[in-house]
Amino acid sequence: MASSQVSKEPVKNPYISRGAIQDPCHFFGRVQETREILDLTSGGQSVSIVGPRKIGKTSLLLHVRRSAPPVEAGKKTRHLYIFLDLQGKPQASQPEICQWMWNETLKTAGPVKRLPTAVESAEEFEKAVRELCAADFKLTLLVDEFELMAQNPQIDFNFLSRLCSLSTAQLVNYVMTSRRPLSDLEYKDPFAYHSSFFTIFDQRHLGFLMPAEARELVCKPVQDMGFPDLTEEEVEFLFDLAGYHPACLQIACYCLFEHKLTGQILDKQAKDEVRRKFKDRVGDYFHQIWKDLRRDEQEAMRLVAAGQTGRISDKLWDALAHQCLVYEKSPFSSVFKEFVLQQGAVPDVGEKPGPPLSPPGSIAWPRSKKLAIVLEILIFLLVLMTLVGLTLAAVFKVPALVYISFGLLITIFILSLLRSLAV
Repeated sequence: MASSQVSKEPVKNPYISRGAIQDPCHFFGRVQETREILDLTSGGQSVSIVGPRKIGKTSLLLHVRRSAPPVEAGKKTRHLYIFLDLQGKPQASQPEICQWMWNETLKTAGPVKRLPTAVESAEEFEKAVRELCAADFKLTLLVDEFELMAQNPQIDFNFLSRLCSLSTAQLVNYVMTSRRPLSDLEYKDPFAYHSSFFTIFDQRHLGFLMPAEARELVCKPVQDMGFPDLTEEEVEFLFDLAGYHPACLQIACYCLFEHKLTGQILDKQAKDEVRRKFKDRVGDYFHQIWKDLRRDEQEAMRLVAAGQTGRISDKLWDALAHQCLVYEKSPFSSVFKEFVLQQGAVPDVGEKPGPPLSPPGSIAWPRSKKLAIVLEILIFLLVLMTLVGLTLAAVFKVPALVYISFGLLITIFILSLLRSLAV
């Protein structure tokens, strides 16, 4: 009996993607976004891609690199798209960052005569890029998770200005991803916000998949493996659980497919079990995105979940939409709605609102950075006054000016201590 049985290879769950999508067969959608990025960068424009965790920013950069025209010898101009993941360089020095960017560029460009192999400064990196462009190459740097660079104390006003100058001179353009707009990130150098670096980008928000793209993500994997198609009821059930969020949809599909392998029908009890497993797997993610929200955003999300949408300002609606928390002014998934309602009661009408959102495109400096800049300006003025006082005291022999200058020096010392505490 055993010898007559034919062993079958176990069916593998196709919904296993959790991190960045490396295999193009597992990448769905983002057709418009990819086309726009390639069109803009081919014309020399830099692009800022802003979106929350797990929405697919890294996968999009990798897909852009795959979708770019191939680099072929003999072409008059060869366009290089260099992917740079900053997770491995959180505290690198400026020379290390420049050398790393150049190493990755050389790997993609291949052997090119007379190009240097070592760059030890931003100036040398710029010189090397100029030589690369002289050899008929164009360079686009795909920089993932730029907030990690912003948090590096080595990244100051001068370095950002150098990156800007490379773009202005049409030597390099950039596609950078971050969870918040580049000008809203917290930089260690308070003067970084004055750099014209922030003006060179065409900012795009990366949101949910289009409905047709989400349906392809849900249905195509089982079709490709020859498994019975999902029913319309199953597809709508998945959209109710996860909305059009790519990462959440992958998890929801995984949980449903595991149930389908049992051969049981998808009745109410089965739906409840799939829902429970989905909630367990997305719980940590929901807690993390909730933690990332400001207090006024959390309060607004509670109001949305409770159906009290009339009390939410347009700015807050925009903020929630850009962070992929709402779809058509409702929580993007029924499971996320339940999660929000469990985070606390809806605030009373009389409760004071949270801090207002920054207007679109404005620079939201941290309060400590603002104080540090004010103190620096005040210290600078007091130093000038002290120098003038000492000069006048020496010229006109006025002892009172010496005492005043001494008092100013004490004040400068105190303000310098306060500034060090502010940063």
